[in-house]
Amino acid sequence: MRKFFYALAVAVIFTSCLGYKTVTFTDDEFVKIHENLDGTQDELFLKANEWMVNVFNSAKSVVQHSDKQEGVIIGKYLMHTIPTSNTGMYGTYDDIDVFAVIDIRVRDGKARLQIKPNEYSHPNMLPYTKQDALDEMNRLAVSFEDKIRTGKVDF
Repeated sequence: MRKFFYALAVAVIFTSCLGYKTVTFTDDEFVKIHENLDGTQDELFLKANEWMVNVFNSAKSVVQHSDKQEGVIIGKYLMHTIPTSNTGMYGTYDDIDVFAVIDIRVRDGKARLQIKPNEYSHPNMLPYTKQDALDEMNRLAVSFEDKIRTGKVDF
């Protein structure tokens, strides 16, 4: 019985040490504008749409709005999943999904990429830091620029 209470005390102390850190992006607007692009609004829209389809490789990433006439594509992108699924003394903890809204606007010869990550909290022992998220946004921006500048539109 003493071992049981000792194990219980250790478990309570361990779980109470698990803190969560909240990451916010209120001051980190991420916008990249590309000018002097080859192609009409329709061609750039098709390239941007194809890029989104290729990048959104999770069922949790979805295009929420698409308007070819206006040159607008908006989607919810799953940036990262922090695996925390387990059952503990206080119930079941689910994975933490880190999402961002990607807003693409195209016009003749121009494109704008805006990425707005949602605020999220993560356990200190399983961090997905703000810098990790910013690195992912830069990776997305480079990938988008490569597609919009050099990608071909296949009809």
